[in-house]
Amino acid sequence: MKQRYSKVIISIFCLIVNSSAYAQLVLNGQDTSYRVITTAVPFLTIAPDARAAGMGDVGAATNADVNATYWNPAKLVYTKTDKGISLSYTPWLRRILSGMSVSYLSAYTKLDDKQAIAVALNYFNLGNLSLKDNSGQGAGEFRPREFAIATTYSRKLSEVLSMAATLRYIYSDIYGNLTTGNGVSSQAGNAVAGDLGMYFRTSPPEVSTPVQFAFGAVVSNMGTQISYGFGQKNYLPANLRIGTQVGFTLGFNQINLAVDLNKWLVPTPPVYKTRNGVVERTADGRPIILHGKDPNRSYLSSVFGSFTDAPGGISEEIHEIMFSVGGEYIFNDMFMFRMGYFYESPSKGGREYLSLGAGAQLKSIGLDLAYLVPFQQNNPLGETIRFSLHLDIGDEFKPTEDKTRTNKNKRNPNTKKQRPPQYKNKHIKRR
Repeated sequence: MKQRYSKVIISIFCLIVNSSAYAQLVLNGQDTSYRVITTAVPFLTIAPDARAAGMGDVGAATNADVNATYWNPAKLVYTKTDKGISLSYTPWLRRILSGMSVSYLSAYTKLDDKQAIAVALNYFNLGNLSLKDNSGQGAGEFRPREFAIATTYSRKLSEVLSMAATLRYIYSDIYGNLTTGNGVSSQAGNAVAGDLGMYFRTSPPEVSTPVQFAFGAVVSNMGTQISYGFGQKNYLPANLRIGTQVGFTLGFNQINLAVDLNKWLVPTPPVYKTRNGVVERTADGRPIILHGKDPNRSYLSSVFGSFTDAPGGISEEIHEIMFSVGGEYIFNDMFMFRMGYFYESPSKGGREYLSLGAGAQLKSIGLDLAYLVPFQQNNPLGETIRFSLHLDIGDEFKPTEDKTRTNKNKRNPNTKKQRPPQYKNKHIKRR
């Protein structure tokens, strides 16, 4: 017999995952002050590693590391070693619930000087839920969970430019064996998505320069919608990330400053026509829209239309851009200190926090920590801490093609100049 229990409790639980304190006040996009964009599987938007989290969630153009698969996979071909593996762990929303966490495992290997491949696993543990039926009696426990598995291929187009593609499978089971009042049963959601990244730097990493500029851009989570069996489909958190970094090197000291801009590539909730607080509908049951665009449209229209569909016009579109800035100080490639700032408009979720981070590298083993400090009191993101342990495998990767090209064009000074074959025999007369 199918169990029936409160859908409202689980829905609120899923909204908490979005970490937007004001999102719960929005109903059908009617609140013009708080029109938050919500998507399925928001765990894909949580910064998984401590290094980037300590810098305010920047990562489009920062120095390449093993976690580049998440931030910008095009950076993978510029990592210092030819192999690497990393494990990150984040206790999530500890102020609200216990037992929630985000785990991230990533690994990569270089095929040669121009190519790299990587795999990554992102696992979201939502803890245990005690269930009750409609009469208030206990109905057992349920453990919701979500995960994503990604594979990446990254390639250099030149010594300073690279591109990459990532394919991701997403699994989401947040409702369990839920049956609604009208007899509709839930199901686990499945989706397939992809990322496409580009990375440019003013000089190769093996060339030491006092000042280094980098630029990166990536579109992520572009893919199918996900359904939980309630007769509707939900958008994935498709996102456009653009960033730049400038790095300064002086002896054993290195300072990196980075900025990222993020924009959702999903529809903005429209403003519907209401009467006495109830949304009016057409004869065929569709809600009547006063301002904005219908969110139920084709995929390409939802992506490209996300730049022009906000009911508030261009000013609201600008408010949908999230801003991150971060800095990193590195001493002798052994000790790292980081700081960052993240801002999201109050009308789009209101996340605003300062982040602090530190790291240490001992030969091939590194450890990073990050701590989040929100600006609002009693923010559910408060006291968020992240841990990352990474291992660099193999010696520093050295390009072989450049050496071959150099040796081919270089003449050995000890080699005597050879005479043409027709002059080797002195008896052959010249013409």
